[in-house]
Amino acid sequence: MKRILIADDHAAIRYGVKMILSNAFGKIEFGEASTTAEVMKHINDHKWDILILDIDMPGRSGLEVLKDLKDRSIKIPVLVFSFHPEKQIAIRSLKAGAYGYLAKDAAFEELTNAINQILSGRKYITSSLAEQMASYMENPSDKAPHEFLSDREYETLLLFADR
Repeated sequence: MKRILIADDHAAIRYGVKMILSNAFGKIEFGEASTTAEVMKHINDHKWDILILDIDMPGRSGLEVLKDLKDRSIKIPVLVFSFHPEKQIAIRSLKAGAYGYLAKDAAFEELTNAINQILSGRKYITSSLAEQMASYMENPSDKAPHEFLSDREYETLLLFADR
């Protein structure tokens, strides 16, 4: 039986993800976290096959959780699942150690495909993200100004943009 930890501060999102994955995969044991502190407690207390992680959580951000996992050598595949458009934060998430990135407005099938691919030990990127990465490799000087910001500076920028 697969064990999936869903970390999102919105109960409705956690519930929806559980329903989608239960229908697609059958028997799964789920854990839920609504804060980054709960995420770390669950990871310290149990072994999980995958973590589905929101970027915007109370306490520390999902990017900080990814860095913490990497710094502590905790090997858990992470799918970042966020309201932020792929173009804004997907590459940052992958650089921080995520196995994949998916925007919350993606189709149900896309979520199950991402989970399948990550559970099989592979990274998951959408075709639009692959295109974005290829374009960046061809023209690194075309980098958008926000891509030069540190993760912390970028998080602050997103907070300002939300207001």
